[in-house]
Amino acid sequence: MEKYPNINILLNLEQRYIPKAEFVFRTFCYILRLNPRFSYGSYYEGTHLYYGNATTRTFPIRIHHDPHTAEFFEQQELYPLEQVTFCKYKDEYIPFLFSPGGDIFSFAESNCVIRKDIIAGGFYFLTCWNEYILSLRGIPKGRVDYKQSLQYRWSFTELPVVDVYSQLLLYAMSKYTPEFIRDITWGNNKSFAVSLSHDIDYWNAWTGKHILQTIKYNAKSFLARPFHALYKLSGHLFHKFMFHSAFKQIRRIAGRETDLGVASTWFLLAYSGFDDERQNYIADIVAREQIIDLLGEREVGLHGSPDSAFNPELLASELENIRGLGFKPIGFRTHYLNFDISVVFPS
Repeated sequence: MEKYPNINILLNLEQRYIPKAEFVFRTFCYILRLNPRFSYGSYYEGTHLYYGNATTRTFPIRIHHDPHTAEFFEQQELYPLEQVTFCKYKDEYIPFLFSPGGDIFSFAESNCVIRKDIIAGGFYFLTCWNEYILSLRGIPKGRVDYKQSLQYRWSFTELPVVDVYSQLLLYAMSKYTPEFIRDITWGNNKSFAVSLSHDIDYWNAWTGKHILQTIKYNAKSFLARPFHALYKLSGHLFHKFMFHSAFKQIRRIAGRETDLGVASTWFLLAYSGFDDERQNYIADIVAREQIIDLLGEREVGLHGSPDSAFNPELLASELENIRGLGFKPIGFRTHYLNFDISVVFPS
């Protein structure tokens, strides 16, 4: 069998919703090592997966679709808390959106229905829709309050929901499209892999200026909170002011990785216009020399400034700043994990 078998997916949806559905299916297929081939309409010979409007036709696997989904994502609303449903799967209660209550699967002899809209739900979680809508109502480009998230409200912050959705799909495929089931391994036939990375927001967070600011702040608050201020001052004095060295700390981490035989990715900021001057280390001569010395032989990625996620010119300039140090960045992670679904999937 080829490495990524072709799986035929039939989408019978409103045109405005198709790109969103394809995005989720591509994500599932990437996880399951499949190559999705999409067709559109109410019927296609050889369909393995059907997702769309209600139909009397049978397909090996059909995924429930809420016909109001496209409209929901255009209204820019939060999903109602009270409409989240939970169903037990492998001893864990899984949250579902846009779905009826009851069982997850409906099985027949030659076909089944996944009765939960794992595509619409997958889109909601993959695109951080909840956070996106909250940000529209708060400070632009600000951090969203964790306690306002859907995950926190329903206590499933540690559940990898989208991965579970893909496992639900895999379970249905094991029964009705077994030709796609095979061992999925990483690297040297390992069952899982861990990706280790570091975001370097500050090359040296404790500059003389910021040490002085910390001392002044805690000194001013001494009368109001003497024990706390004394604790902070003494702690900073012994740890940060006397013994802390950003260079030594990063060298220690890098050395430990070498000893363990692991390779991580170091994501470096490469923008020189941050309000916090400590983040403009790409333009500092001493920092540049230290970066080359410590990370010259290691994998480096770009920790792009928030606007670089949507500004190709800015992104290109930051890439050049990294390349100017002799690196060949192969990864990108935007600062603050900045993401705007309206740019990727405009209405």
